Amino acid sequence: MNKLITFVIIFLVQVSAAFSQDIFDIWDMDAIRDSTTMDVETLWVADTTVENPLSLELINLSVGEIRYNSFGGRAGTIRIQGFFAYPTGESGLPGFLIGHGFGMEGDLDMAEGFAASLHSFVLSISAPGVAGSEGSRTIEDVVSAYPNPQDCWFYQYAYAVMRGLNYLEMSPQVDNGWLCVLGMSAGGVATSLADGIDDRIRFSVPVVSPADFICSVRDSAWMIHYLEAAGIDTTDSEFVYMQRYLAPIQYAPYFHGFVLSICGAQDEFTPLDCMARVYDCMDSSSNRMEIVPNFDHVTYFAGFSDHCGEYDSFDNTVGAFSRLYGTTASVLLMLREGGRVPPMPTVGAEMTTGGIEFNADVPLYFWATDDVTLWLSLDSAWTFTDYEMNRLGSFPYRYHATVSLDPSYDLSNIIYFVEVMGAPYLWLSSCPYVPDGLHPRVRPIPGEYLLVRYGLGISPSFERVDVYPNPFNSSVRIEASAGANIEIYDINGRLVYEIP
Repeated sequence: MNKLITFVIIFLVQVSAAFSQDIFDIWDMDAIRDSTTMDVETLWVADTTVENPLSLELINLSVGEIRYNSFGGRAGTIRIQGFFAYPTGESGLPGFLIGHGFGMEGDLDMAEGFAASLHSFVLSISAPGVAGSEGSRTIEDVVSAYPNPQDCWFYQYAYAVMRGLNYLEMSPQVDNGWLCVLGMSAGGVATSLADGIDDRIRFSVPVVSPADFICSVRDSAWMIHYLEAAGIDTTDSEFVYMQRYLAPIQYAPYFHGFVLSICGAQDEFTPLDCMARVYDCMDSSSNRMEIVPNFDHVTYFAGFSDHCGEYDSFDNTVGAFSRLYGTTASVLLMLREGGRVPPMPTVGAEMTTGGIEFNADVPLYFWATDDVTLWLSLDSAWTFTDYEMNRLGSFPYRYHATVSLDPSYDLSNIIYFVEVMGAPYLWLSSCPYVPDGLHPRVRPIPGEYLLVRYGLGISPSFERVDVYPNPFNSSVRIEASAGANIEIYDINGRLVYEIP
């Protein structure tokens, strides 16, 4: 007994020693916020006119391109590229830093669109090693967090974001009390890291952002491809340190700004169970969520719409951007005017003899429309079906729907959430219900996408196999190539058999 106790104590000491450094100790905020070392270079400036994506109103903008100093790990000082846009001749504007995904670059059109829709000074930057930004962006850089997390590309991206906030602070058109960050995909990771560290941030919008790396390690998901390309697995120090020091979920309890999380219902980078896990770590009073139905990561960012049929994806780019622009602008306006951002809806379900009854509380009745939709998946989030919810009796904010299902479905094998559209541009969702032990199915990421966007030589191959009989019940004959991986799912989308 004494030997066992001694072993446990030694083990705990070893684990503690492995992470003796606090996550905040890796960030040198004095250096990050030192505006005297920015060395900002303005490459060009111009005036233009664009349409507000929300109202189609013509907006006059001043635009330009800059470079500024940031940190590149072992490379030392690096230069970061950015495009800015703001309503011409105006001041006292919110400052928005826009960060893009791993394979994307700072974009003038994006800066203009957000400047017009948010009525803000917007700086859209290229991440380290992308387009006009210096630095290195190899797969090895992404996972290079051991022994020094500062060598990791995600660290350097978040560093560049916060350095960009210095530029916004230095701009006379910007209200320094309203510094905000919006990031997509990998830029969403940098957004969340910055929000957990930098107390200047008033509002952050992580969009389809991988927030819990360990949760994203599953077959076909994004992280498994990075690890395979780098030749490491989840037990290696590089990944352990990356999860410990640079996964946004570690910073979620410390976010400084009001957070609007926007994710896709079928996002292969952040499945819904991962999103729900991160939400539980955040302050619900200053956190809102919008789940975009029938929307996944690859189609949205890469523009690989020709793969939609091959991978059963959804080209819902229009719906996603209307929610992105509209909800961000609505929440910013409410925050700026000192108003209360409406709470997220909630939804519950119970089994009845007539099916499953869903009841949603939508505390938005003072401004919302009656557009309350239940989104329900019977195949582990591969697809969702929408059901209109109706106001329940005289209750001003209670909505109801009864769905009749096959008896094989119950609360252990369905996934659902509700979405509410408010007037004029605000969408909010409930936190998704994902039963314990049920992991959302993840679409394979197209091999061409991996090659073109990430430079990964991973091209998953799929072949049609012969199955006798089809459909089958207790026995089946499957003819496939030697070494093929075969997975069999039941009607509820659960993996019931696998041949590795």
